[in-house]
Amino acid sequence: MKVALVHTTSQIGHHGCTLVNRRIEALSAAAGLQITRRFPLQFDETAEDWGRYDAILLNGEGSLHHDRRAAKRIAALGGVFERAGRPAYLINTIYEENGPEVAEGVARYRRVYTRDGASQAALARAGIAAIVVPDLSLTWEPGTALAPKGGRLVVGDSVHKHVSAALWGFARAKHAPFFSMMTTPPVIPDFADRNRKHRLRHAWRRATGLVSPKGATRARFWNEFKSFEDYTAFLAKSAALVVTGRFHQLCIGFDMEIPVVAVSSNTRKLESLCADAGIAGRVVPTAAEAAALVEREGLSGLAYTPDEIANLRRFRAGARDRAAAMFRTIAGGG
Repeated sequence: MKVALVHTTSQIGHHGCTLVNRRIEALSAAAGLQITRRFPLQFDETAEDWGRYDAILLNGEGSLHHDRRAAKRIAALGGVFERAGRPAYLINTIYEENGPEVAEGVARYRRVYTRDGASQAALARAGIAAIVVPDLSLTWEPGTALAPKGGRLVVGDSVHKHVSAALWGFARAKHAPFFSMMTTPPVIPDFADRNRKHRLRHAWRRATGLVSPKGATRARFWNEFKSFEDYTAFLAKSAALVVTGRFHQLCIGFDMEIPVVAVSSNTRKLESLCADAGIAGRVVPTAAEAAALVEREGLSGLAYTPDEIANLRRFRAGARDRAAAMFRTIAGGG
């Protein structure tokens, strides 16, 4: 069964997106789906012959919120695929604070799979049925080589510049390593320019970062890990606790069973994930509150309890089962 994958977010150079797209590839193959073409979210859909695909997967990730440009684009593509007569599936998506225009387009997908219960409830209020399958990064199994053995605080960045700046300041005050989830964008042969635009933009920002004052912006491009493997090896070796503003750092923390304190992001995605997983009290509104929590509780006080570990393992086992069922349904034309 030949399928197209739309919104292959790995092109931006983000370790969380790299993992999500690896999991989409692996889970698709396990279900008998052959991904024969990969598209970014913005492309000329009129230049493609959609009839050569048996189905289309659209990876929503964190894009469908607040009627933003990406949300409207995903909604518009639902109509494109419907008019082309191709079954299209919106998978791995958030859904938050969208209006009727976006809802109308989302309703045109054959099936919608949200990555958290709050998004499912928001879609239900818009009259759209959806099935919860947790973020596909949560189906990853790190293995014993990445068992956590670190003993120190490490600090990550955020999608918000002001939060990244505050987290960088906290890391500096605690003499803790500060890192970004972003990295050099990969070469993607499927793309017409082999992802040249993203790679050139990253190279320019990295070069100009050399003359930037020390801070989160400079660290964002110089404290990076070249590969997902380097990044996760660092976490396993170093981290007893991660403080971050990134959703996928929380997911990977769940996978690796490394405790995370998370600062709220541009949606309720961090809070919704923790609620679904049965992990409470680890998402705070600001970097200052994250710092205060770490000061008050310490690394040992923020270690996962046995009940939290049991909740995480149960949640992730369910995520793997639900993801496998989702891809089997798509392969069966459901």
